Amino acid sequence: MSDLVPSQPSARSTTGKAEQQYLERHAEPEAIIADRLEGTFGHALILPAYDEGEDLMRTLYSVPRGPKGEVLLVLVVNASAEAPAWAHERNADVLGRLRLHFGSEEVALLDAPAPARVFRFRAGRILHVDRASPEHLLSSGQGVGLARKIGFDIALRLHRSRRLASPWLHSTDADVVLPRDYFECAAAVRRPHAAALVYPFSHCGEDDVALARAVLLYEISLRYYVLGLASAHSRYAHHTIGSTLAVDAVAYAKVRGVPKRTAAEDFYLLGKLAKIGPIVPLGGAGISLSGRVSRRVPFGTGPAVERIARQGNFTLYHPRIFALLGVWLGAMSDLTHLSPANVFSTRLAERCRKSGLDAAHLLDIAAHPTVEAALASARRNTKNAAKFQEHLATWFDAFRTLKLVHALEARGLAPQPWFEALRAAPFTRTAVDDIRDPASIDGLALARMTSRLASMERAISGAT
Repeated sequence: MSDLVPSQPSARSTTGKAEQQYLERHAEPEAIIADRLEGTFGHALILPAYDEGEDLMRTLYSVPRGPKGEVLLVLVVNASAEAPAWAHERNADVLGRLRLHFGSEEVALLDAPAPARVFRFRAGRILHVDRASPEHLLSSGQGVGLARKIGFDIALRLHRSRRLASPWLHSTDADVVLPRDYFECAAAVRRPHAAALVYPFSHCGEDDVALARAVLLYEISLRYYVLGLASAHSRYAHHTIGSTLAVDAVAYAKVRGVPKRTAAEDFYLLGKLAKIGPIVPLGGAGISLSGRVSRRVPFGTGPAVERIARQGNFTLYHPRIFALLGVWLGAMSDLTHLSPANVFSTRLAERCRKSGLDAAHLLDIAAHPTVEAALASARRNTKNAAKFQEHLATWFDAFRTLKLVHALEARGLAPQPWFEALRAAPFTRTAVDDIRDPASIDGLALARMTSRLASMERAISGAT
């Protein structure tokens, strides 16, 4: 899926209309901070930070120089009033750490909606935006989504004013180590209509044996889900990890920015972006992610790793769910704007029969009023087959895909022990076919599995 040749700005990026409308109507007040910065930049990297310590410094030191000029790293330190006292203390310490490591040329930006300071570092400049001090806390219920949006909006305003050379707005987190070719990978992509890029990743090793095992199992679950979606020919077969993304500036504006959620903002952002352009997987060395235990967000890597380490009995979605998802998507692709109302159920039954699957669960879901309403709306509002299919693809998005998975799970396709699921699923079987005794699986064997699954993803996506 990646087409690696020297890049040129897309035609969409030259118009600026979508960007201007977004900045006028939907951007956060902090976007104006871009106007207080001096000079121009080659690349922008957004990093929300909450309750961070030395991990953040390690990430900052890993940021490489970019081929198009200086990097602007927008560091949005954030918290709400509900945050515990120790999180507020660690947030306050970030400024001291920046001064200790990069403080020789600190510059305060005046007349900004939130306190902002600029520090020089090896790759360019760090813009520290303070949404964590008592006078500038996020509102109740706001979190990483708003913090990431603030950073993106600042970068977008720079791009709109032609002071940011790259059209890709990069997103990361404070628990990563970036590869040396990080910005080169994005700069080499020529996909004029791509909405976002997804970098390859792997989780770094952990000293604690139980934690290391939990981290690898979590990564296996991520790759299992994406490979399952790919086997069903879903357009949403990509990872949704906020620290591995680069978003096209125009596409970002068109989907009205990052959702202001306390978690899963990356999932919903990519879900919106996938409706307007391809999500392109990249090759290269990949990003190293930490599997640290964390309660920074209600769900995601940190809570999942903690849960896996605590529970021990790890499971994955039943493999048959993805076969049924493939039937659902295939039956949907059979429809046109002229198809009668009952054809979808007929196609589901026919495809299940040919695949040797029980159609009962899908027929039950297809009879739900929301599904019938969506099909009726597509027939009513489109005048040709292509528009009809696009309408359905937009409706049956990443969120509804996950809802279908959960609906099938609730109808009896219960999660399976993780190794049994890997061995039974046709899309992951070859990653474990040399293991005869699951009891013999140690950390090294788990690491080999994750590497094989990652290679299978690359082969399917075409990333190099």
